[in-house]
Formats: sequence, C-alpha cells, structure tokens
Amino acid sequence: MNWWDIVKEALGSTEKFEQRMLQKQAVERLQDLFESFPSRSDNVPPILIRLPCGYGKTIIGEAPFIAQLKTGNWLTRGACYVLPTRALTKHHKDVIQKHVNLVESNVNVSAFHGEEHTTNVFYADIAVSTFDTFTYAYARSSRTGHHLEFPAGTIATSYVVFDEAHMLQDEYAYTHSIMNKLLRVLSESGVPTIIMTATMPKPIQDVIFDGLEHLQIPDFENSDAIRQVDKLLKSEVYRGNVIGVELAEKTPLEGILESTFLKEIPYKRVLIVCNTVLTAQKVFDEIRKELSKLDISGEVILLHSRLEKRERMQREMLARSLMSRTKCVGKCGKGETSCIPFPLYFHSTMDKEFEIFCEDCTPQKQGSKRIDYVVTVATQVVEAGLDITSDILITECAPLDSLIQRVGRCARFPSEKGLTKVFYHEDAWRPYPKSLVEEAWRILRGLSNQELSLALTDFLNSLSLVNKGYEVLQRGVPYEELRWYLSYLEGSGFSTFTIDWHALRAIKTRPSVSLTVVVPVSEMPLHEAKEEYAYIDLRKSGKFRHYKILSTEIRLLYSDLFQHLVNLRKGNTYLLLECDYADKHSFSLDLHYAVENGKPRPFLLHQTSLDEQLVELNLVRASTVERGIEYFYLLSLSKGPVAEGMYLLNPEFYDSALGLKMGEEK
Repeated sequence: MNWWDIVKEALGSTEKFEQRMLQKQAVERLQDLFESFPSRSDNVPPILIRLPCGYGKTIIGEAPFIAQLKTGNWLTRGACYVLPTRALTKHHKDVIQKHVNLVESNVNVSAFHGEEHTTNVFYADIAVSTFDTFTYAYARSSRTGHHLEFPAGTIATSYVVFDEAHMLQDEYAYTHSIMNKLLRVLSESGVPTIIMTATMPKPIQDVIFDGLEHLQIPDFENSDAIRQVDKLLKSEVYRGNVIGVELAEKTPLEGILESTFLKEIPYKRVLIVCNTVLTAQKVFDEIRKELSKLDISGEVILLHSRLEKRERMQREMLARSLMSRTKCVGKCGKGETSCIPFPLYFHSTMDKEFEIFCEDCTPQKQGSKRIDYVVTVATQVVEAGLDITSDILITECAPLDSLIQRVGRCARFPSEKGLTKVFYHEDAWRPYPKSLVEEAWRILRGLSNQELSLALTDFLNSLSLVNKGYEVLQRGVPYEELRWYLSYLEGSGFSTFTIDWHALRAIKTRPSVSLTVVVPVSEMPLHEAKEEYAYIDLRKSGKFRHYKILSTEIRLLYSDLFQHLVNLRKGNTYLLLECDYADKHSFSLDLHYAVENGKPRPFLLHQTSLDEQLVELNLVRASTVERGIEYFYLLSLSKGPVAEGMYLLNPEFYDSALGLKMGEEK
C-alpha cells in the first residue's frame, strides 16, 4: 500500500490536515528507501529532509510509523523522535499521539527528557525525546540508573528522526559533532535515520554529515530537482503574504513605544521576539502598562525558558488558542482554515483548557473574556514547535536562520497578510555569536524593500541567504575533554556491552551543562523519611541509599522549610519532595547563568539560621505503604559548588508574571 495514501486517509479527518505535494513526494521517497534498506549489505545512509517553515514536516517524520501501524508490515519496531528542547517534546508528543490514535488507540507515545524519572527505561512505541536524553540513552547512561537492554533495543529496532536539527548550536558545533558520531553508528548498524530542518546553514550541515554518505529530499544538489521544488512551491498556497519588512536601528522598547505602533495594535495579533529573557521581560512589562490605557480589552502573553513548566505550558496553550487556527466552540465553524477575527472571546475550563468563541457565538458564561488584540512577547522559544501566526512581527536582529524561523510566524496561514519589523542595536547580538548578527544586519541592509520580503519568506531564496550569512562563522576547536567524549561516543556504539561507566558519568551533550531549578511557589507536598538500607552498585562504584516514608504528606511553606530541615537533621530524618510537584514547578538554564565569579548567584541561595546555603534535590527511591517503591527528590542543604543537577530557587527572585529575575544578562 502507498504510505502517503494511508497517511492522507488517517489524518484527512483532522481539521488542520492539508495535502501538500512536497510532503507527498517526501513520504513516497521514504517508503522506497525504507523498503530497500533490509536488502542492503552496506551502511544505511541518513536522510536529510529540508522543507519550508510551516510546511508540515512532523507529518513526514511520523508517516513511516503510521503506515506500518496501519498495514502491520513492520520494517522497524517503532520510532525515536528527537527534538532540541524539553518544551518541544511535550508539544510533539501530544501531536503524534493524536495522529496515531486515528489509526490505533493502543499505542504508547511517551516523552523522555532529563527531568523525567522514567527516562532510564527509554522504551515506547514512539519515544519522543530531547537530544540530550537520546544521546544518554544511546550511550546507556542516565541520571537514574543504567539499563543496557532498553535503550540499545529501542534505538536499534526503531527508525530515528532528528527534527528541528538546526537549533542545536554552540560555538564549537560540538552538539552537531555528536550528531555526526551518532549518525555514523546508526548508519553502520542499519538504523534508518531522518534529519529534518527548514533553515540549516551549510557549515552546520557539513559538520553533521562529515564523512557520511547521505540522501537529500528534495535533492538540492540537482538543478532539475531545485526547479521542480520552486515550481511546486509557487503553485501551492501554504502560507500568507508578508507584505513588507522594515528595518530600523533601535532597541525593541524604542520601537514599540512609538505612538504610531501602539495605534496599530487594536484588532491585531502581534508577536514580539527578543533575543534575551531580560529584554523580553522589560518589553512585556512596558507594553502591558501602555496597552492597559486603551479602552479595549486584550491579552499580553510573555513566553521564555525561565518560567516554571506548568505556567509556561498554560501560556503556550493560550497563545496557540488566540494566535492560531482554533475552531470556534459555537456552531459557526469559524477557525478551521484561518484565525477567528476580532473581537473574540475565550473561556478557561475547569481542566485549564481554553474555549474560543467568535463574536457571533458570544458565550453566556461567567468569566468569559472579550479579546480585541493579542500581543505575545517571547524569546527564541517560538522559533520551532509553536504553531502561531501574527499580523505584525517585531524582532531583534538575529542570525539569518533564526530570523527566517521568526518570520515564519508572520502571516503563517493562507490568505493572511503581515508586516515584519527588524530592530538592530549595539547589544542585539546577545546571546548569539556577534559576527553572525552583524553579518545578518549587513546583508539585510543591502537588500531593497522588495528583495527583503522575498529573501525572508521565499524558501529557495532563504536557503542561499542563510548560507551567505554563515560564511563569517568561525568554529572554535573543542577543548580536549569534549574531543575525548566525541571519540568515546563513536567508538563504543550501542551494539557493544563493553561499557566504561566512569566515562558515562562524565559525558556531556553540550559544552556547557545545565541545571534545573524548582520554584517553591506554593505549599510543597513533602514527606518525612528514614534511611531504610544502603546498597552497593558495582557499576557506579558507590553506595546508594533507599528510604522509607514515615509520614503522610505534609505541606510546608517556603518560610517554614529550613527550620524543619534543621530539626529533621538532628533526628537523622530526611525530607522528600513529590516528583510531580518538582516537574511542574521547574525550569532549566545553563550552568554559566547560575554562577558568577565561581560563586552561586543569589537566586540559588537561601538564608538559613546559620548562613546562606543551596538546597539540592537528588532523585532517590523510597518505599510507601500505599504505593510501594517510587521516586522522590531528597532535599539537602549544601554550600556548593554549583554543578549539574537540581536546586530549589529562592522565591524572592521569581515573579509569577515575569519568571526568573536575574538582573543583567551575561
């Protein structure tokens, strides 16, 4: 059976499915390749799929699984769908689960990331994973234990998709070098692997496929194929029209506080993308004050990576509801093909979902809110996975691949028209390599008004633009420790059971490690516990402790926590935090943001009766009478140093509206 016909039949009932020719060609080409792989005696080459922003690459990535599920003709056991960030795993897990359920409801689609305490198992029909967790699973290392069989079996019998692969960037291209090592082993082991991107620069592509034969869909090495792609894209209407791109040398605040801009906001969807969290917080705070002076009602949403997970997910859901194609809950059917026009109304349900109504179906529900405009202020988190659109996009200048991703959120859907404004200033480059942002601005300034819109929205034009912008990239040489990790990852593979456990404990997937902080925003669900027994793990060469829960759940305010910890210490009793709470109220950030001059930054320090200390959270196993053995986080006071791990945040540095307050960005 034709895979594309199966996918079309399965997803055709969903309101947002639109058949596109390059999707069809890609899936049909994948079917040919997958069916030919079992007969190959040599390596299985990885496949690079490059298609425009918003074209529907996720459907291509999940198509082999859906087709095999429908036909029962299994060429692979399952799929590993790999993404660059934890936030994207949640979104893609939900989308993929919804799609496969249209074929078969009894399919296990699970998200795996660094804070998920079942990550060590790494097994599902479709494992939706962060790149970091996938790499640790490949190497048979995790923060909660070592299980050789699960990750080796899961990966070796699946096909692997690396989606949004362009987002994994650092000064050494170290993470992409890791991907190269993984691709080499996957290829040699006969595992079909797909890499998907819209804006990957040529220098990054060269790192990923260094020394590797690979296939391209479409084949951009073939001039006839390029002409065919150009013809197909011009014949399809898969996005709206960005009618203008304006450039200005201003900060975002200077640009948005102009009276002319504020007058444009009513009855518009506006997206403002800043390069740093601090800038986004300042812009959000100021624009919220200014818009409150209007005599109409709207919504201003702040999105960035330093919001607790629960809050960020709610805001992303609200942004998708108000700035995307969301079907009106009433009987009119509006919102299936384009955004519901203003004014609209939204109502928050008991389970925290959002119901959207058009003006004709105005809800008669208490708590419904009228919306005459929506402004979302965000950082790079909107560049992938957030399917939203805007009438006006305002963005700080960034590397050209990032800019194109952002412009992909302006007039994203057919029949829409949008305007983009790009602001450049002296500090606009942070946190990117300065040369890439300066070169992007130089290139943009050299284009005419007509060329600007074409360069940032036309797929083939944008490819050449990104490659030109990255000609100035100077890749650093990874320091010795990173080079050693790269050698180990390729040398060990995942088909051998000869493991260097010492090496695995030190492996890094990025040059800078990250830590997770838990926000004590409410009473915390805690348990008192005693050490029950200690056991030796020969693989990790250490003693590890098992705990027994002594009390039913207690709830402590942050202000009472430290005296309780001190009192428990005297009786050799410990305090354990529920994993679910820690997950919902946490976020991650790079270690270098948490340390200044070798010392913890103030947001990690807590004033106890003795002095300022850290509160570390370590994952442990504990026995409960009602539920048996489960995972909890053990709270312990520490003076440092700060390392990769999980810590409690000082709530004085967290604002429920703004997120983490750090002071000036470094």
